[in-house]
Amino acid sequence: MRFCAALLLFLIASAASASAQTPVYRVDHAIAVIEGVNLVVTARGAVRSGGWNHAKLVVSKTIAPETHEIQIEFVATPPGNKSAVAQSIVPIGVKLRMRLPSSGMTSIKVVSETNSVTARIIPKKPRLAGK
Repeated sequence: MRFCAALLLFLIASAASASAQTPVYRVDHAIAVIEGVNLVVTARGAVRSGGWNHAKLVVSKTIAPETHEIQIEFVATPPGNKSAVAQSIVPIGVKLRMRLPSSGMTSIKVVSETNSVTARIIPKKPRLAGK
């Protein structure tokens, strides 16, 4: 009985660690656009190998108002330890739609494992009628 419980705990722990999201290798490009009442952030970057999935942009819990900047982590789920994947730098991209931040925020900073990219928040230009 104890062996079964220990085996179950081991399997749960290994599954949880395999699905943990980690920062991507690098971020190459980021853009933030206001669309209505939303802020849409798009980021492109790279991971160290194939097999990464479930890319996300995660807003940091600590947003320092004095910087007028929203810090966002670019994360994804790495391949499992026993997965056969391409051993090369592979591109990855993601889009986040969130409510508009407070009025004092003027830029975003997307952070990866090795670098970060800062982009100004730009308003979406309204379309002119007939065009």
